[in-house]
Amino acid sequence: MSRSHHRLQSLQRSLDNSGHGRATLEFAKMIAKGTGSQSVQCTIIRYYRTFLYEFPGATLSETVEHHIVHSGRNLKAVIVSDLIHYFEQTSERSPHYSIDVSLRAGVRRTYTKVLEHSNSQVISDFPLFLVIEESICLPPTTLDRGECFITNEYQDGVEIIEGGRPGKRALTLVKTADGAQPEFKASMEMVNVVLAAVKIEQDTTDPIKELYRCCCFVDEKGNAVYSLSPTMSARVSLISRLRESYIHDKAPRIERMIETMIGTSESDLHLKELFESLRLDATECDNTLRLWYLRLWQVVDDLKRFLDYPDLWNSPNTIAGKKTPKELKDYRNHIAHWWTGKMEFQYLVDLQRTTMELLRKKYQPHTVTTDHARGTIKGVEIRKGGE
Repeated sequence: MSRSHHRLQSLQRSLDNSGHGRATLEFAKMIAKGTGSQSVQCTIIRYYRTFLYEFPGATLSETVEHHIVHSGRNLKAVIVSDLIHYFEQTSERSPHYSIDVSLRAGVRRTYTKVLEHSNSQVISDFPLFLVIEESICLPPTTLDRGECFITNEYQDGVEIIEGGRPGKRALTLVKTADGAQPEFKASMEMVNVVLAAVKIEQDTTDPIKELYRCCCFVDEKGNAVYSLSPTMSARVSLISRLRESYIHDKAPRIERMIETMIGTSESDLHLKELFESLRLDATECDNTLRLWYLRLWQVVDDLKRFLDYPDLWNSPNTIAGKKTPKELKDYRNHIAHWWTGKMEFQYLVDLQRTTMELLRKKYQPHTVTTDHARGTIKGVEIRKGGE
């Protein structure tokens, strides 16, 4: 088997929705309870996905009718000038658009933003878009063990689902390791063919800018079912309820740790970088997360002797989290050599947990790690993410 074929297989596996490291059914029930949702039964029969791209190297002096450049069994590609008109008034109205509140919001927001940018230019032209729509029939999959629940689209002033409306409810699927799941593997193969053809026709070497994407499953009644994958884009925080006496204990420990860290890092650039690498602003950008993982792994590798683990990455035992140091190293190599098509967030979580535990042992050797198992769920986001 050639190296390139092996890498392609690895990339495809990384995009497989049936991957490991998901939440359990019990955790799905906790999410439903923590968000005031209600578990229901639903049967998944279809999958929709829509991409909005900037058509490269071209603008228009006036709006034009849309042109279909490909229409196959599962995928349609269209060159579009007026996005709103195409999605809301053409005879080929998108079935995805008709049921997905997130796609409707995304289309309006994207079109408005692009028009505002176009109108700000010296010569105001009309933009041109490439729209790619997928519709895939799936073997019916019944979810009746807590994998699916009804949640508010909008709650407490926050869009729980992108584009969510006050007073409206939506179906949500939680991807679990021990529950039923739709038999489906996300693939970019046909999308890549369309993009390659457009690049060739336009004779451009620049990347085709993706403006927006979203996806949803569809149940047997034609409802959109939004997916939540707690190990990927969704962040679930466990908040511990502490008594006042705990705060009195914690505050001095934090103070001592800060003083010690400052003292050791003043003359060590690697430590300064390590402390900086543990901090990242909230992001769901896959490329940013990859770079963060590589940077954090490298600085821990540079400091493994200082952290009293000179043979760290060969360790078959977990230090913190679910992944062993050896697994974290192997995943680092997958990222560095582009053997994974999508960042698996659990690895980034466990690299941080491992790093923090090493620092805890270094700076607080006599402190027992706090058990957060009794915390309450906070900050669950059921937002749309492209597959």
